[in-house]
Amino acid sequence: MRAAIMNGFDTPDTLRIADVPIPPCGPRDIIIEVAAAGVNPVDWKECEGNLQQFYGDYGDAWTPGYDGAGTVSQVGDQVTAFRPGDRVVAFSDRRENGHNGTFAEYFRVLDNAASLVPDDVALADAAAIPTAALTGLQALFRASKAALASGDAVLIHGASGGVGSYSVQFAKARGLKVAGSCSARNCDFVRSLGADLVLDHAQGGIVEAVRAWMPDGVKAVVDCVSGGTLPDALDALSPGGRLISIATLVGDGDIEGDAQRASARGFEKIFSIMEFDRIGDELAEVLGMMSQGLVKAPPLETFPLDRASEALERMKAGGVRGKIVLTM
Repeated sequence: MRAAIMNGFDTPDTLRIADVPIPPCGPRDIIIEVAAAGVNPVDWKECEGNLQQFYGDYGDAWTPGYDGAGTVSQVGDQVTAFRPGDRVVAFSDRRENGHNGTFAEYFRVLDNAASLVPDDVALADAAAIPTAALTGLQALFRASKAALASGDAVLIHGASGGVGSYSVQFAKARGLKVAGSCSARNCDFVRSLGADLVLDHAQGGIVEAVRAWMPDGVKAVVDCVSGGTLPDALDALSPGGRLISIATLVGDGDIEGDAQRASARGFEKIFSIMEFDRIGDELAEVLGMMSQGLVKAPPLETFPLDRASEALERMKAGGVRGKIVLTM
């Protein structure tokens, strides 16, 4: 099969396309023939070596990519939920079972990291879901994170990107009041997602505008940009509120110190990394919302596999509205 290959760690322009074996199928594995693979900021950061602490030895050559959708080509003898020919989306958590990256014509995952894709959801749209959508879903609703419920108010900082654009829609689908910040060129887009209040971050005064909209403050701020781009975020919170800072892996600042400073003011600052314990169920939940029309797919920029390095450079440059996917 053809796959994007990194030899060690370097800038994304060193990525190359090579022929490699299709991965073998273990007892609980499914092998997916890829139609599309989602591209996320974590991918270029991994290429540059920022995830070594999580994954250890990458070997001489490895394939990036966590998100992929396509058709099941093979299942292990202990797999009962999937069969060849099924349309599926999956998250390749390569810490388990030697899963390979999704920037390839085939990839392998454990069966609990995948979900069936409804017929009315395009595979390219499904491929854009796992990392961004589940990061946003968990940040908003998990008890260990924002723990929001219908009627609560939230500020989503960076509402037009991959995580942010899903988060706005999830919040509205569950009855939240939503303020979103973004660049001026994306204000209409964020408004179209359902945000009640849309703010141009370049104009400043985000906290003041949120307080004018919600005088007692919001129950949570979900910061999808991080890196100190919303330095007064705590001032937007109501008493006991939570600031959820999505991990960037390159500009997260003083995590422990920030948490202590928030606590001293009666707030919580929570450093949010995607959790893997219920991936299959959460993918099914998101796909269900899409199938019901409660959540729409974000705008997609598409690149062929041969231009994977260009797609990573585009993601690294920032300013992406919605999501980037590779098509096979």
